[in-house]
Amino acid sequence: MKTTLHDQIPFKKNFFKTIDTIYRTDDNEPEIKKWLYHRGLPFDKTVYLRWDPQTSLKTKWKYVVKYWDSFFYSSSDDLTVFDESLNWALLFAHHDDFYWGTNKKYETTTEFNEGWFYEIR
Repeated sequence: MKTTLHDQIPFKKNFFKTIDTIYRTDDNEPEIKKWLYHRGLPFDKTVYLRWDPQTSLKTKWKYVVKYWDSFFYSSSDDLTVFDESLNWALLFAHHDDFYWGTNKKYETTTEFNEGWFYEIR
């Protein structure tokens, strides 16, 4: 995190060309899952989760989408998700604003496979 990615919230000024956001409420967890799904990343993409300088995890994007509410603890922690390219990052901010920043031409996927969430992989 030597990039000083979070010098400003959500991301360092001009670090990303595009920023998209969604706010978590008590009843929109399915909507957030769809929002994550529509980021358009391959589900087998390796990503890194970082809570603080001492706490991090390496996993696949599909697990972030499917279990985001198990990785993120509202009101206590910020969670940053990124890959090795640093062309995008996802910030789950402790105040329930979620931010997606990217430098790539941003196009969400248009389809949504509801059954994907119930498949065991």
